[in-house]
Amino acid sequence: LSYVLRKLLKIAFYRMLAICAALNLSKETLVHTQILVAFRYLLRNHFEIFYDRHIDQLLLCTIYGVCRVMQVQPEITFGKIMDAYIAVRGKEAGERACRVILRHVKLVSSENDYRPGGKVVGNLIVFYNNVFVPKMHRHFNG
Repeated sequence: LSYVLRKLLKIAFYRMLAICAALNLSKETLVHTQILVAFRYLLRNHFEIFYDRHIDQLLLCTIYGVCRVMQVQPEITFGKIMDAYIAVRGKEAGERACRVILRHVKLVSSENDYRPGGKVVGNLIVFYNNVFVPKMHRHFNG
């Protein structure tokens, strides 16, 4: 299990570096470190959020959350992050696959959360606001 988690963190690290470079976030800032700390917190304390979700979905939310809390200037918006993601990962995974990852995110954590008639999937911004922020609230504000 530890091998798998190390591999997951390594993949997340290299993807984070590529996306941050596309966003022109300097390597000298604490942003990179804080993104990794937040992602590790998510992995350690809320592992269930990874179920049926793509690692990139969680990484993009972490990048946005950290940039927002740290008040990075110029402001890093979700739109900029998504564009950077498509520019970086689109070459490898394909632009269409990247757009699917951004637009089809599981919004419920378990079948107990499912409400008849309710949406089970949504876009990354809806996921960030409804699922990610409540899980990371303590980390971002503590």
